[in-house]
Amino acid sequence: MIDIDSLIARIEQLLAIGTPESLTYAALESRLAIEKVCYERLQFAHDFISHDDIKQYQPRHVVRTLMSEVDELIGSSFTLSMGREPSKADPSKVLTQEDFKDVDWIELGTQSALDPQRLSSLWNALSKAALHAHVPEHSSDPIPDYGDPSTIRKKVTETLQELRRISTRSLLTSGLGPTVSFLCPCGRTNKRRRDVLTAGKVLHCVGHDCKESFSVSMEGEDVIFTRRVIDSKCECGKPIAFAVHYAEDLRRNQYIGHRCEKCGREIRFAWRFGKLARMDGHKGWRQALESVAAALKSAARSVRGRFFGGPRTLTKR
Repeated sequence: MIDIDSLIARIEQLLAIGTPESLTYAALESRLAIEKVCYERLQFAHDFISHDDIKQYQPRHVVRTLMSEVDELIGSSFTLSMGREPSKADPSKVLTQEDFKDVDWIELGTQSALDPQRLSSLWNALSKAALHAHVPEHSSDPIPDYGDPSTIRKKVTETLQELRRISTRSLLTSGLGPTVSFLCPCGRTNKRRRDVLTAGKVLHCVGHDCKESFSVSMEGEDVIFTRRVIDSKCECGKPIAFAVHYAEDLRRNQYIGHRCEKCGREIRFAWRFGKLARMDGHKGWRQALESVAAALKSAARSVRGRFFGGPRTLTKR
């Protein structure tokens, strides 16, 4: 785990110096510390979420994404304990706290809560107070070398209070609860928390160098992960599948190549820009747009219903 105490000590030393330069540096270190404690939670959760599923990297958005896409407990405060002996309660029955009142518990650790809104407020306030030059509002408005020292000190002190609270943690988790898994064509086993999965959700492989993606569907208690592909066919008749996420990242004049296992031909997938003929009137343009939409839908019609190696399901455990 990150040594938050050392971050706090460094910031306190800069505050003690008290010069405009050291206060500005203290604000920068405080902002970096906020990012580190949030990104640490992401690091612990990366077995359950792909880097491609993180759309924004501001601390608030990272924590909220982890809470919604991995486990809401990631941002919560709780203490995890384990009994010294196996419980004598009947697991086939509904268990209550009374069933565990006589258990001798061993405390494993405590996780500190992260308040995304509070951390975001401090993160932005530090930047505004110290890390941007003043924008003049009129011709005689001066541009000082540094921000207001009292304002900077106040925001850094508030950040230190929050960091001290977070530093009391002795445990970090990627969440709790039932897990499901599936195998990516790259060979990696991907795991997800069952409770955060919904039909239609798109997931990406956890491999940082893999662009495979999957759509989620439900069949009763089973979860099915479907590889997202664009179907094509070699001249010899063998079906070819191109991963949607690779295709989405293609730029003009780029292509994906695939060697047909049956005849050896190279099949290429590339986007081509077309020109629509001018159509006068609302009806004409509407027809043109509907035509483009139909073409796109046809190109991606295989996104649903295509499985890599058949349906991948996993029961709760």
